[in-house]
Amino acid sequence: MSRPKRVLSISIVVVFLCLFFAAMIWADGWGDVNNDGRSPVQEEPDGSVLEVHFIDVGQGDAVLIRTPQGRVALIDAGTGSAGEAVLGYLVERGISQIDLVVGTHPHEDHIGGLIAILENLPVGKVIDSGKIHTSQTYERYLTLIDQKEIPFQIGRAGQKIALDPSITMKILHPGPDVESGDANHASVIIQLGYGQVDFLFTGDAEKEAEAEMLKRGYQRAAVTILKVGHHGSSSSTSEKF
Repeated sequence: MSRPKRVLSISIVVVFLCLFFAAMIWADGWGDVNNDGRSPVQEEPDGSVLEVHFIDVGQGDAVLIRTPQGRVALIDAGTGSAGEAVLGYLVERGISQIDLVVGTHPHEDHIGGLIAILENLPVGKVIDSGKIHTSQTYERYLTLIDQKEIPFQIGRAGQKIALDPSITMKILHPGPDVESGDANHASVIIQLGYGQVDFLFTGDAEKEAEAEMLKRGYQRAAVTILKVGHHGSSSSTSEKF
């Protein structure tokens, strides 16, 4: 597994990543959202439950996943100012470490809050879009991953994530070329399944990314819960998609 390497440019702020390597990822299902933002998703006959929490971070995204076997994943964490609130939310629920962090793309309202998480909790692995961004937030994010020697993976369509054998997780986007579009276009899209229920987490992916997924053969399966792209903006969630 590669680890990110920083390249500091001698002018204004900047760190870039150069790392890849593939791993594992697939997906399939889930359930109803409660008023507190939590989805106790589909209970199996043995009583095991998959949970997904949509954490209120104001402007931004933050999704906490806790699997039937107690594995923990965090997809984004809002802006930097939301980081402490997300950290508190995790600690209140007895979470002292995270198995997987996904930074869907390098915009501050998605990865900013991950700084507090990386600083304060052990993280088993980070999946990132690989889209270069010249911000201090992205620099700090990469620096922490590097300093803490956290295994790092560039997410690409077709990879399967082995988080818990009772669920499926698969990356559906981006494809191999993330340089051809902006950071939103490079968003890591993940489908997650458990039993008869599916979640689709789309980051800030817009119509172009949706069209690429359909071209690659995405079957538009019966997704139970869709986290709409780009905060519900008209630039995403096309009629065809």
